Amino acid sequence: MKFPSLRCFLLRIMCSILGFIVFTESSMNHVKNTKIVISNHVTNFDHLAINIIMHTIVPSVWDLPEYLTWLLGYTDFGASQGRQVLVQNVRDFLKKSEVPVLIFPEGATTNGKKGLLKFNTWPFLLDQAVQPIALRISRPQLFQVAPSVLGSRWWSDMFWFLFLPYTIFTVKYLPKQEKGEDSSDDFCKRVQNIIARELGLQMTKYTSSDKVEYAKNVLQNSLRR
Repeated sequence: MKFPSLRCFLLRIMCSILGFIVFTESSMNHVKNTKIVISNHVTNFDHLAINIIMHTIVPSVWDLPEYLTWLLGYTDFGASQGRQVLVQNVRDFLKKSEVPVLIFPEGATTNGKKGLLKFNTWPFLLDQAVQPIALRISRPQLFQVAPSVLGSRWWSDMFWFLFLPYTIFTVKYLPKQEKGEDSSDDFCKRVQNIIARELGLQMTKYTSSDKVEYAKNVLQNSLRR
């Protein structure tokens, strides 16, 4: 990580420009030495809001220029080379760093109103305790704009953040979870259930790939009309 203090400073400026207001709840549940933070995913900029209250590293999922990847707090852990490489690289990183890794196991955003996408199990293969958080987002009632629009690009969502006066992110810390005797799959489901229950959402069997296919179908149908 190069110049982490400078990056944190620039992130705070960016969040101020975008109108991010971040509140925390149940801070007594925040265990600071936990190295894996697990959150539901509502917007393409959730990690920026979370980084206002805690310094984290986020595995890169975007094909962005190197300078922008650095500025946004992403780190390339080799996700494009497969899950085994990703898991090993994150394990190696955690051995030598005190900075936690923030992971969104849904792999894609949802509207935060109906259900959670099925969690990917890879974060639960790391043999680490996790800090679950429940993320809620609200905007002024006068502007009924969804935090993330189906099929939209990150830069178009950024436009709405700039256009609206503010967006409120509420981060609720949930109790730290240990893997114990559970399998990775059971551990994954347990954490997903805890977050879903806190948000009043359902656990679904739909994956991020299902969302991509659904977005394609919606786009194709709209073009035929």
